[in-house]
Amino acid sequence: MGQKVLWLFVVWSCFFLFKGQSVKAGCPIVMTPSRVVVKYGDPLTVNCSSTIDQVESLGWESNVKGTPATNAHHVLLNIEKVDEWELESECFFNFKNGSQCIEQLPIIIYKPPDSVSIVADKPMEELKEYTLQCIVSNVGPLYKMTVIWYKGDTKIEQQKLAYTAGPPPYNQTQSSFIKLTLDKHDHGRKIVCEAKFDFEEIGFNIPPVRSAPLDLQVLYRPIFEETKVEMIEVPPNGEIILNCTAQGNPMPNYFWQVPQASEQAVGHQPVLRLQGASTGTYNCTASNSQGFSTKQFILTDAPRDYTVLAAVVGVPAALGVLLLLSGPFIVTKEGTFSLGKGSQVI
Repeated sequence: MGQKVLWLFVVWSCFFLFKGQSVKAGCPIVMTPSRVVVKYGDPLTVNCSSTIDQVESLGWESNVKGTPATNAHHVLLNIEKVDEWELESECFFNFKNGSQCIEQLPIIIYKPPDSVSIVADKPMEELKEYTLQCIVSNVGPLYKMTVIWYKGDTKIEQQKLAYTAGPPPYNQTQSSFIKLTLDKHDHGRKIVCEAKFDFEEIGFNIPPVRSAPLDLQVLYRPIFEETKVEMIEVPPNGEIILNCTAQGNPMPNYFWQVPQASEQAVGHQPVLRLQGASTGTYNCTASNSQGFSTKQFILTDAPRDYTVLAAVVGVPAALGVLLLLSGPFIVTKEGTFSLGKGSQVI
């Protein structure tokens, strides 16, 4: 039974060979390049030659522009402009024994997007989820296109463009979507989406196309760099500066509450300059459309310099003690006489 199957295979192979069919594994054809990735609208040139001498003629068949069979060692497929998405071309050899060998050229036609752009709500509020859309316009083929999202220099998402059966995947517009929840640290950062063809597996690299950067505008309530209560000692001259500057979007407004003893005009600025500052609690509130934050300053008297106080008070006290110990004395022109018993100072 096995010998019969083998005999039938040999008969059918010979039949197809003499009918002009080819077994590709046996075709002595060399195409340069062996596969083509060509941009839509660009020219295309491929050389076809044989590795043996028993060739009577060779040529190209193509649904766009072929090359008639010619008696030569090689033949060119030369298409001035690739403007058909479905391009099929094959090189054929006619051997002197009447047989024919055919090899099809692998062709991929691509078209970079006309534009890549981001659509997003602006501005955005912190801690809320938003959907960003990256529109890739007039690109093909869709099934070879990947969209990569970046926040700053960090890749945050990668998606293949969706394609379902229906319209041809050429010269189509498609979108990639991403969901983001932003915070105050994202304010001012840039979002970019990049459209890139996936041809690396066949050794062909096409530069990606990037969108213009989207500057994130995130609304967030005022935040102080230092949130804890500040304890401040008032210097002897009473001059002091309280800094209540906060970060927020929109720009914060400021309101001060000061002790009743203070006679300073505080205004609505983030920095309060005091002359002759009163001790007590000073509250600063920074507010905008997203909320408010309050910072507290507690002013206390600076500790006294007890070394100076001791010098001022101690000297008179020491003299008084000395008088008590030595007793009263009288100064005359003859000398000094102590009123103590049996004493005289000359």
